[in-house]
Amino acid sequence: MKKKRLLYLDYIRAFSTILIILTHYNALFLYLPQKYTGNSIILSAYVNNLYIGDWGVSLFLIISGAALMYTYQDNFNIKEFYKKRVLTIFPLYWFTYIITMSYLFLRHKTINPMGAARWKIFLSIIGMDAYLGGITDIWSCIGEWFLGLIIIIYIVFPAIFWLINKNEKLLWLVIMPCYLLFIKMNPLPLALSTNVFVRLPEFCFGMSFIKNREKIMNMTTVLLGGVILVIDHIYMAYIPVSVRTAYLGVILFLCFVFLSKYIEKIKIVNKISAYICKYSYIIFLIHHRIIWEVTANWDMSTITRGESWFLFFICMELIFLSAYLIKNVYSRICDFIIVR
Repeated sequence: MKKKRLLYLDYIRAFSTILIILTHYNALFLYLPQKYTGNSIILSAYVNNLYIGDWGVSLFLIISGAALMYTYQDNFNIKEFYKKRVLTIFPLYWFTYIITMSYLFLRHKTINPMGAARWKIFLSIIGMDAYLGGITDIWSCIGEWFLGLIIIIYIVFPAIFWLINKNEKLLWLVIMPCYLLFIKMNPLPLALSTNVFVRLPEFCFGMSFIKNREKIMNMTTVLLGGVILVIDHIYMAYIPVSVRTAYLGVILFLCFVFLSKYIEKIKIVNKISAYICKYSYIIFLIHHRIIWEVTANWDMSTITRGESWFLFFICMELIFLSAYLIKNVYSRICDFIIVR
């Protein structure tokens, strides 16, 4: 029996997809060689003094955990799980990578824009290049560090799934000390935002939410969320960013869940979110490259606000058009292979 679609997961995925595009467009201003003093950032780079990219990543992690838990809570087969993850991630990733590499060769006369050692294309093949980009030189034509993070989480998912069903309290007793330890010490040469031990609580919250959603969605949760927001407003300067990212991401997720019963009555919203979700993975893979290529010849330190908005919409158009074309060409190739 086919499970009922949880529309709030679609809303959050669609919202997070747009948020990530917005984040990486605005990043062009935030990381200028000189301090940026203009007003051409689209909307805002920060909400409640938290980087919007952190909001987006947190939501992606939560819905990833929620979606997997919802899919497999009644019937889990480890062999089928790994097979589906591999087929979902890698063939489309490789196909998109080849297209991007071909474009780079024609446009820039190179397939290795970062100048990495040749053997490191292996890191690209397994989807881990951008994840390791902070500690080594990489090829990295498409995607970003989140892909490597989610691959690692998928690898350990069966153990997490077993433990959350066997003893949910024990799961949290295991991951929370690790979480706090890495925030305090961080012995790995990775940024906290990319450290799997620091990001696991968000993923596991999504799983716990699906398992206990009828207990979680009540007035006590609403009041607790309000209290946390008040405390955050007063003491945000003293709270580590990684901690704020986690609990603010959870609160925003719960807000979407609460509002979804009203949003789902608006058919156009359902259609738009479903469309964005359909292409979200490819958008995630290519948006960086398209933004970089489109804005390469612009001086972002002098661009006007109107020009910035127009340039952003051009990036959006090209991102969605490219995702549509890649998805449909890939699907036709797969259909041809299967028929043959």
